[in-house]
Amino acid sequence: MVVLGVPASLLQPTYCHALAAAATYVLRHLGQGLRIREVTVQQPLNIAIFIALCLATRNVARGRLVRAIVIGTPIVALLGLGVVVGVSAAFDFLRRYGATVSDPAPRALAALIDGLPWIASPLLWLAFLWSSESGSRPTRGQPR
Repeated sequence: MVVLGVPASLLQPTYCHALAAAATYVLRHLGQGLRIREVTVQQPLNIAIFIALCLATRNVARGRLVRAIVIGTPIVALLGLGVVVGVSAAFDFLRRYGATVSDPAPRALAALIDGLPWIASPLLWLAFLWSSESGSRPTRGQPR
């Protein structure tokens, strides 16, 4: 994980800037007048976690592993974009009705962004490769 985590941490500011620009683009095309200037998420770490989980999976065909990484990595990135767009639109909606940042609903939305790397990556890994990994451990009495 360290091998992937260090580059992910170094790329985070650039990635977050690009993510803010992409989210602003999507929101404008959805008719929202929001402009996101800054986003701070652990999104590159999210991608690194997914790839590390895939590479740590044992007893899986190389083609299936490559397929999981090639298809799953953009899905992880798009999930991050979707969460930023959704949370931004929800924040704007709540702000229009007088909610402040300290109210429970905005705090819950902020927690969603903070928890994304720890939820999305393992769930996608489960979706792509769990059946291979779950059957890879020898049962009691079987030789290793």
